[in-house]
Amino acid sequence: IRFPKSTIMVSSNSVARHERSRALLMIHLLLATMTFPICQGWTTVTLPVGRHHHLQNYQSQQQQQQPPPLIVLSAVKQKRSSAAVPVAQKEDVPANIAGSEFFGGNKEKEQFYDAEAEETAGLALLEEDTPPQEDATVTPRDTAQPLATVESSHQQETTATAAAAPFDRFASREAFTSDEVATVARQLQMALNQVLYDDAEEDNDNAMFLSYASTLQWTSPFAKGEAASNPLQALEQALPDYRRIDVAMTSGRVLSPNTLELTWEISVVWPTFWEPRVILMGSSIITLSDDHQQITQQRDQIFGDQEALVVDQLTPRFWDIYHIGMTPSAEQSPMCTIKKEGQFQIVEVPGRWMVTPTMVDTPEEGTQKCSANVLPFHAFNCIIKTVGPTQQRYVPTTPLEIQIQSSTTTNNPTLQWQVPLSIEFQSQLQWPSANPTPDEEAPATSTTSYTWQPPRRLAVMEFGGEGPQDATEIPAARKRLYDAVTQKNYAIQFNDQERPKFNFYKNAFKG
Repeated sequence: IRFPKSTIMVSSNSVARHERSRALLMIHLLLATMTFPICQGWTTVTLPVGRHHHLQNYQSQQQQQQPPPLIVLSAVKQKRSSAAVPVAQKEDVPANIAGSEFFGGNKEKEQFYDAEAEETAGLALLEEDTPPQEDATVTPRDTAQPLATVESSHQQETTATAAAAPFDRFASREAFTSDEVATVARQLQMALNQVLYDDAEEDNDNAMFLSYASTLQWTSPFAKGEAASNPLQALEQALPDYRRIDVAMTSGRVLSPNTLELTWEISVVWPTFWEPRVILMGSSIITLSDDHQQITQQRDQIFGDQEALVVDQLTPRFWDIYHIGMTPSAEQSPMCTIKKEGQFQIVEVPGRWMVTPTMVDTPEEGTQKCSANVLPFHAFNCIIKTVGPTQQRYVPTTPLEIQIQSSTTTNNPTLQWQVPLSIEFQSQLQWPSANPTPDEEAPATSTTSYTWQPPRRLAVMEFGGEGPQDATEIPAARKRLYDAVTQKNYAIQFNDQERPKFNFYKNAFKG
């Protein structure tokens, strides 16, 4: 939904103006939902880009006036999402069955419930009567079967244990290029968690040793609070201004022996009635002391235009309004438009951590291929209660990225989904396994893993067809995009099969 700038009021100096702004915004929202077109997705082609993604320096604070907060909340630490951290479930209360006494029943349905009898009720039906052995001699065939069963059971137990092992993103050398970078990033994440969360986990294997120097030289586009001498103090002072703040360290590299560049993601829940989530991504160039025990200098940069990104994410999105009351507002991965080229536009996408399920598409004969429209069952690693007295809070993300890769051995393509991880989830030092309980019905070629998606430059074209497996419109859209990009003399990246890398962004997805 796009509103004229004159109708968007994201700040106010008084409660009365805020109420009038909210009323005007809702009126425009109701009118806009009747007439605006919906873009179902984008078709993209990947262009070459170096490791250094472009960052636009933020203008001086004197040129950018900070609006006053709309709502002031108490400065207390936050609790993590109950979907990420297990919580004790409340015991179910026996339900009252209305009118049961009239039919001779009992009002409390669990009065005659015997848990032990229920557990053993079906065992007798599963047991098979085996005749007594007349000969106690054990043949080689009899001994082979139990051995195979034990070995198979041990192998399944080992596989399940390996699948359920937690994931440590700091051990990934695709995101963190060295042990030194990974150690500093972990230390900063631990310090951030202690400031933001009252249930911050402790890492017994990595004690806190890194701190900010008292003479820190800090340059940042973010507004610094009073008496805030380092980012941790400024973050603590900013907690009352928003409904929620989450920060995650995502990657890093070495610039010089004492200078590192770390990338981060910040998510805030804006204090408005529909509670939009605003994501800002950027990097910090930090200088360490000679003993690597203190940070002496830090210079922060934000990816893209901060004002444009904030306004775009504050504007109500159709699917957030459509799902209001059912799901929270989604975290939208930011894109920075570099140039518009007629039918397509060049955008830069910062690096992000994704959960990446894959599956070989094997549709039944005569059915339409539409498996890519829905995430497979093995992409989920837990169950979340979204309603009821014990409902759990969670954070959805958008958009979903889909890639269809042809196979050299079979005629069936391989489907790959990439779902961005929420920043609150990434703030954990260790992540739960991407697939702790593999789906027994899923094919052996199905996988689920965490992957680091590096910064990219994409050529993006809008697409409003049925989906990524549309047999008629998708090939035509890909050809139009490929021809338009090559006519502008842009170089295109190719996959291992010497084919252009095409992706499909599904904007209607919240996961």
